[in-house]
Amino acid sequence: GGGGAGSGSDEEKAAEAVVALGELLGTLGRRDAHAANVNAVAFSRHGDRLYTGDADGVICVWDSGARPRNARSYTRLKEIRAAALRGKAVTSLAVHPTHAQLIVAAHQNFLRAFDLRTFQPVRQYTGMVINRAPVRAAMSPDGQFVVSGSEDGEAHMWDADTAQHVQLKETEDVFIGYSDNLMAGAWH
Repeated sequence: GGGGAGSGSDEEKAAEAVVALGELLGTLGRRDAHAANVNAVAFSRHGDRLYTGDADGVICVWDSGARPRNARSYTRLKEIRAAALRGKAVTSLAVHPTHAQLIVAAHQNFLRAFDLRTFQPVRQYTGMVINRAPVRAAMSPDGQFVVSGSEDGEAHMWDADTAQHVQLKETEDVFIGYSDNLMAGAWH
């Protein structure tokens, strides 16, 4: 059923929108869509894959085909139900720029790197608080660091390969601690 924002069935709400240049290109097939609300999306380095994560901890991998023209160009390759993610709402996905890894943040203080070939966890990042808020994680452009917001108001950063926490320094131009949730960090 149509209607305005927020209307429609749970299936329709769960259907993932693909947007380019502010123009809605369509939604991914309803029969292939997540059963729970989709909270996170990430494209692969080459744009040939789309990863979507939902409120139940399910991640879907979509293939765009040779030249994606619209949302119908995407077909679901697989649905991943990793035991470690069961029942944890995914809050963000980030593709590692140099390794075949997907960084997944989720509720219950979950932040891990998964191997994209086996979808097994290869690294766990600890110290941040992700329980209720949609906290996001990101990779540095060179793939050396993972950064995350946190419900404790702190920015957290780790060496991407060793998962060692990196101490961030405050300067008079950069303030790191906040009195409320810090939702995300990013590089520019």
